[in-house]
Amino acid sequence: MKARDLLNDEIAAWNYLSASRQKTYYLLLHETQEFGGFFKYVGYAPNVSWIPSILASKSDWENLIVKEFNGKVCSHAKFETLVRQYPIELAYCLAVIGA
Repeated sequence: MKARDLLNDEIAAWNYLSASRQKTYYLLLHETQEFGGFFKYVGYAPNVSWIPSILASKSDWENLIVKEFNGKVCSHAKFETLVRQYPIELAYCLAVIGA
């Protein structure tokens, strides 16, 4: 029952996020073993054309992160490395920064 309540709380928190923040977290976490199932469970998938452009163009997804977390992240950070090598860690940091 506690696990169910926690999951329901997480879903409610997800639904409260802005569309841009949802896209950011999806970009970072949808291919991870730890979080991929969550997106399937809640039925979230952004516009299909959005993902290839994000992955293909550094400026697109970097701009998404910098815009969503304006003034809270350094616009000169090496997001390419963070996104590709540390997606879970980056998502966690963004969640803490954005709280």
